[in-house]
Amino acid sequence: MFPYKGYTGKWLHVNLTTGRIEPHEYDAALAEGYLGGNGFGTRLLWEQVGPEVDPLAPESLLIFATGPLCGTLAPNAGRMEVIAKSPLTGIYGDANAGGFFGPELKFAGWDAVVVTGQAPHPVCLAIADERVELRDAATCGGFPPPRPKQPSAGPGETSRSKRPPSARPVRTGCISPPSRSLRSAPPPAAGWAR
Repeated sequence: MFPYKGYTGKWLHVNLTTGRIEPHEYDAALAEGYLGGNGFGTRLLWEQVGPEVDPLAPESLLIFATGPLCGTLAPNAGRMEVIAKSPLTGIYGDANAGGFFGPELKFAGWDAVVVTGQAPHPVCLAIADERVELRDAATCGGFPPPRPKQPSAGPGETSRSKRPPSARPVRTGCISPPSRSLRSAPPPAAGWAR
């Protein structure tokens, strides 16, 4: 069990080139020395992406990281950090995104997702607790994604009732049109329930 509250103690490394998904244990010393998602992402970027690596190269990192308060009732705790080497400046860059994606990532049991590589075709990363897989996303090319219909509550339950994982709504995080066209300073986009 991870020694600090607010952390799941696990993060994912996703290599889009090979399709390999590897779970890693979150180092307790890293959590102690570099607080939250921003600290984790900054340290990982510093260690693994050298000055010679082009920000848009497959060797670069794209990090989605939550902090220890993410998913709690603390004010602004539904936020996550998106960290990468900035194509605009060639140095550290980050963005802060709200919505459901950060808390749901934490609820699924992960503190962060680190993406490297380049997929040969559009893919999406599907996370359902311990089950994590890359799926073909060729049919998901529109932006913004269509707003879904909210599931209706059955007899005797409210829409917030606990449902089995197969019946829980899907939460999305997606990239914006500037990201797809490789612009210099694209914003992340955290989607709605799907």
